[in-house]
Parts: sequence; C-alpha cells; structure tokens
Amino acid sequence: MLKDDAFRVLGVIVASAIGCAIARAETVQDIVEHVRSAQGSAPLERGRAIHLKGAGQFLGNEATIDLVFDDEGRSVLERTAAVPNISGFDGKESWTLDLGGEVRRTSLGEQESVLFGANVISGWWFSAASGMEFSLDESRADPGAATLGFSHDRGRATGSVTIDRATWRATRWTLDLGAQEFTWELSGALEVAGRTFPSSVRLKSNGGFDSTIEFVSGAAERVEDTRFSMPSGAEGSHRFDPALPAALEIKKAPTGHLLVRGSFDGGEAGWFIFDTGAGMNCIDTGLIEARGYRKVGEVPAMGVGGSVSSPLVRPESLRVGRLTLDHPLCVGLDLKGIAAYMGEPIMGIVGYNAIACSIAEIDSSTPRVSLLDPKSYVLERGQWTPMVVYERHPCFEGSIEGHKGMLKIDTGAGGKAGGALTVHADAVERFGLLDGRETQEAKLGGVGGFVSARRGVLSVVEFGGTRHENIEATFALENKAAFADPYVIGNVSGTMLAEYTLVLDYGNGRAALVRRE
Repeated sequence: MLKDDAFRVLGVIVASAIGCAIARAETVQDIVEHVRSAQGSAPLERGRAIHLKGAGQFLGNEATIDLVFDDEGRSVLERTAAVPNISGFDGKESWTLDLGGEVRRTSLGEQESVLFGANVISGWWFSAASGMEFSLDESRADPGAATLGFSHDRGRATGSVTIDRATWRATRWTLDLGAQEFTWELSGALEVAGRTFPSSVRLKSNGGFDSTIEFVSGAAERVEDTRFSMPSGAEGSHRFDPALPAALEIKKAPTGHLLVRGSFDGGEAGWFIFDTGAGMNCIDTGLIEARGYRKVGEVPAMGVGGSVSSPLVRPESLRVGRLTLDHPLCVGLDLKGIAAYMGEPIMGIVGYNAIACSIAEIDSSTPRVSLLDPKSYVLERGQWTPMVVYERHPCFEGSIEGHKGMLKIDTGAGGKAGGALTVHADAVERFGLLDGRETQEAKLGGVGGFVSARRGVLSVVEFGGTRHENIEATFALENKAAFADPYVIGNVSGTMLAEYTLVLDYGNGRAALVRRE
C-alpha cells in the first residue's frame, strides 16, 4: 500500500513538473513582448518623430547620418557624403534620392531594402502593424540569446533576428532576398524620449557592401508630413541640345549588343555599350587611369556570376547624342575582356543614369536608339503601359507559359548566344520549367563570372500588351547573383523585341512597345 502511495505521489510530482514545464514554454509572443518592453513604448504625440543623428562610413567615405521616424512606420534615412543617398517611406510608398542624384519610387525587393534598415534601428519590425511574421528558430540553442526566424512581403523576404536575453534588445538581423544577403549588427544603447535604440549599427552584404553608423544624439521633434515625402529631382545635372541629331550613332556588335558613340569631357568619341540592364553608367578602368579621374567612392557591382568591388568616379561630363550629363557618377569596370567580344574598344556603358533623365527610343533590330527630352516628347504611335523601375531596371508585369511575375527588360543580356529570354533560377525551380522539356547545356557569363544553365524553347511569353510564341530561352540553374531575384522571373533581351520599338519613360513609370512599320 505504501509502495502504491509512493508511486501515486511520484506520479503527481512528475505530472506537476511536466505541467510547469509546459506552462513555462517560451512562445514567439513572449519574446516579442520582452523586446517591446525593453525598447520602450512611450507613444509620441501626433506630428512628432524621433530624430537620431550620427556619423559613419558609406561607400568608402565619411558620412553624417540622420534618421527620422515616427509611430506610423514612416521614415527617412539620409547619408550626407561625397556620394550622398536618401531613402524614405511615406506610409504608402518608398522612394530614394539615388547615388547619381536621380529621384524615384522604389518597389518589390528594393522597397524591402529601403524599409529594412530604418525599421531595424527604430524597432518598428516588432510593432503589431509591421506585417512581420516571426517564428521560433529552435536550431540555435543559446541560453544567452533568443533567435527568431521571420518572413515578410508574402515570404519573399526572409531571415532571422538574434536577441540578447540579458537586455532583450536585438543584436543581429539577417535578411535574405534571393542571392542577396544583408546583415545588421547592433550594439550600444541610446535613450531618447523614453525609448532605447542601438547606438552602433553595421550593415554588410554578401555582395561586398559595408557601411557603419554611430548615433551620438537624438530627440523627439515636431515634423511636417512632407518630411517623409519624395523630394523633387536635382535640376541642372543634364541638358539636351536639339541642334544635334536625335538618333545616336550606333552599330550592333557580333554578340548582338548595341554599341553607341559617346564621349567623356568633350573629348574624342568612342564606343559605349547601350544597356537597359546596367544599373549605372560605367567607365573603363583603363580610361580612369589614363585621365587621372579621382575616386570618390566604391561600390559592389553585381553581374551574372557575382559582384566585384568597383571605384566610383565623376568625369566632367558624358555626352551621348543630344544628351549631356554634367559630373555624372560612373562605376569603373575593366571592360577590356568584354571589348574582345564586341569587336571594338569600349569606353563605357550607357545605363540607368542616362536613360532616367530621357525618353529612350530603342529599336534593337534596325538598330536605332534616341535619347530625347521628356519636356517636349510626344508618343506618336502606340500607347503607354505601366512599367516599374526596379533596381534601376525597366520591368513589366508578365507571364511565362501562364506563370505570372516581373520581367526585366535588359538590352545588354542574351544576345545571339543567350537567347531571347533568360529565366531566373528561382522561377525555373518554382514553376518546374525543365520538367519534360528538351534542353541543352549552356553557360551564362558576365561581370563576376559564369552561371550554369540549360537552353530550350518556351511556348509563350507575354508582357507589356504583347504575346510571343516559341521563344528561345536560357534557364539559369544556379540561384546566385543577377539571376537569383525572387521578385523577377526573367530577363528579356533585345532580340525578343526585334519587331518593336521600345519607348522608356522612367520619370512617369511607363513604357510603350510600338510595332515597327
């Protein structure tokens, strides 16, 4: 009898211990509530915002940093440096004053990048209104830290946050956007208006980006709603000469790329690759050395196989046709290897910065390219259709064999060897595009190296109000670099636009595909 009573008591004790353990099991909400409490939750008066001030490093230069944010998730992060940058969110749309001085709205993965840095510092991601979905990361057993996985923007942005249990403040965030991986390392504490913010921030990426911020002061200030609004573009940084021919001097390279004539600093003209897929204008590093251009910063340049650290320089001017850019920011790239395939020495690449301040008419077949003044431009045939400028590239909503997604227009992609369309690795796998399809081995090459691929035929591709059948395509197999963006399903090359004149109006977010007569 005593033995039975002993087992009964032992059973009660064990059951009680198990019950207590279950009761004490830590949930995601427990951790989030701890973080919110540690951050402080004193509400700001309507019309007031937190303003943090500091200094740091940005693109290899000393910078002063200002971050302003409010309780509605609106923010502006401003870096004042030799190559300045401002990014913001007005509560509905994100925007940037870009490195070259261009002002534009941002979207898709680029919007995530804009939002993320400000929200990591402000603590907004832990608010109920942020839309962040957290989960316990049980793979990381550390008694001194809690780790949460997260998902945002319909699962296209994922990562993790590490939280110090001693302070319940976040010490590390990671963000994965396809092949792009970003890490924020947070330390120190700055008390402002009853809240606690990190005083030291370091942002790194697997592509070579590395910047720092040291906040030294902060205050709650009254701000107008316009503080978060997208600013107007810089005036006087470019001009058009209507006395010059509208069409650029142009030729098609053996690779299928378009080459146009241009010049730096009013000097002798040379050949440039015209490339809507180039996120910035570029200059050959040999020319940088020959002319003694001073480096004003450095940036990782993303290509097909990866990224390379590249210098930033500002020539006096860049003239292409009627358009002249004054003190344009250019990325230095070694173009000697590419020139061997182009059949001509290459001075640089005409990309986003030149197209952004123009109306660009591009006929890849004839070929013909014109950069025209938006103030006087009239679309004589065809009609405008919505277009998104994403990562400084023109994109259309479209579909590949019925699978919907964003298609990037890249006149510098594919050429004769790569086919009319390059499908991103994520889309190849997600849509099962190789299943049952006859393909051959292929390679994709460019800045940063090569990517394994297969080549085959797609039955139908649609975008911008056009339909294309039996399209020669290249399917990227490696989820890396330029072909690993979860927001883009494919790159459309100039060869796919052979029957059309492509008209790009970045300033108004629109484009036209006009069938050639």
